[in-house]
Amino acid sequence: MQFSELDPQLSPEGGEYRELSFKCPRCQSHRLMIDVWVHAPAEERVKLNGDQVKDFYQIKRLWQLKQSAPGWDTVTVSPSIDRQGRTPPDPCGGWHGFITNGQVS
Repeated sequence: MQFSELDPQLSPEGGEYRELSFKCPRCQSHRLMIDVWVHAPAEERVKLNGDQVKDFYQIKRLWQLKQSAPGWDTVTVSPSIDRQGRTPPDPCGGWHGFITNGQVS
């Protein structure tokens, strides 16, 4: 299936990451949303400041979104997207798969 068939949408730039949403490839009855990093590297260090936590850095893992040309036909998202076993569960039970060069598998 082509990724473009799942009505993908990318939030506007303006933060450290962007949100990618698209129809669930398994059932196409609800939308999935993931945080994607559109710059290298795929890991961003986030400084946590709070009453008990000072100068502590935590790696926040994000999906990496890559495009070799404008449009959705060349999009690759890595690593795989695993929505199975989530709490609360997706209505269809969840999808686990890949988006590689505009193809969903």
